[in-house]
Amino acid sequence: MVLSFRRYIGLLVAWAVGLVTLAAMPSQAVPQSFTATGVGQIPDSMICGSAGIPLALSFNVTGMGAPLTDVRVTLNFAPAHTFVGDLTATLRPPAGSPSVILFSRVGSTTANSAGSGASMDGSYTFVDPSVSTANIWVAASGGVLVPSGTYAVTLPGPVAATPAGTAPMTSVFAGLSAAQINGTWTLNITDRCTSDVGGISQATLQLDSAPPAQEFTVNPLQLNFDVVDVNELTLRAFRVTAAASNTQNIDITAANCSIGGADAGQFARLFSNVTLVPGASVQLPMAFRPTSLGNKTALLTCTGVLPSGVTPTVLAVSLVGVAGVPAPPPNCYDVDGDGVMNPLTDGLFMLRLQLGIAPATAASGIVLNAPRNTPLKAALFMAQHCGFHVPD
Repeated sequence: MVLSFRRYIGLLVAWAVGLVTLAAMPSQAVPQSFTATGVGQIPDSMICGSAGIPLALSFNVTGMGAPLTDVRVTLNFAPAHTFVGDLTATLRPPAGSPSVILFSRVGSTTANSAGSGASMDGSYTFVDPSVSTANIWVAASGGVLVPSGTYAVTLPGPVAATPAGTAPMTSVFAGLSAAQINGTWTLNITDRCTSDVGGISQATLQLDSAPPAQEFTVNPLQLNFDVVDVNELTLRAFRVTAAASNTQNIDITAANCSIGGADAGQFARLFSNVTLVPGASVQLPMAFRPTSLGNKTALLTCTGVLPSGVTPTVLAVSLVGVAGVPAPPPNCYDVDGDGVMNPLTDGLFMLRLQLGIAPATAASGIVLNAPRNTPLKAALFMAQHCGFHVPD
């Protein structure tokens, strides 16, 4: 019974699967939290309407990639700070800009208004409005206590009418590079009136970023198969190498690989799912079995080979094969390859090699022509293609 190409390839896949590693789930970026130093009492302003000395909180950020996809700040007010309308909290990256005011003069509608007298007592998280739309101005409108919870960043007061609108945070910092993200972030909390005091017992900055780009190389980009007879099977492989600097695995899944082009049915992949850890390299085998004479071309593409969260990248390898009569074997009777089988040149040189005479001596008195016009070239040809043992 004659096996179909696809069924035959299916049998070969069982052999080839030993060349690769089964795919694992893609690595995901993990949000990182950084605890502040410098916590303590918020200095009270000496003059109402004038900002006092800020409480400067510092966050030592390391190991983050870019761009940032989420930014969150959590503040634990203890002891409680009365009169939230006095306070302004401003977050800055290592370079100092751009900056985001998390909240400021909550409840204030005029330049001289005091704002909300509600106390901050507990844990408060400030986020981008895409995460939560809860508004601290609304929460403070009761005038007694701002409930602990998660609040969107809001526009600073005074505003024409309460509540103040929400304001972006993540997008403000999204343009920072990894070098601009890693370093010391600061959060300044200032008070602008006397008497009402309180402090920060703990603060955290949580950052999340898109997984960094993962690099890989493919060699060769064009896979050339030998000239083969119709229905003859031949195998070739290309190599994929993950950069050692990668921080995540690269997954190549069979479900995302396809062969396209007019001659696609005459090529087949012999690999299933592959996971490349940083610095790893693997050969991926392919097969060519032509069903008719002529030149055959196709294109192997694997999309989405990078981890989840990274823009899909395309792995592409051109496939080229020829179906026809293979080139004739080398003529071992024409030692120098000049097209003439001369017994006093080619024959004498072969005889001397068979007698164990070294190539330089075997060529004594013989004129070898191009392309193999030296004893070494002729001897190497005989050894590589004609089974001769060449004496030292």
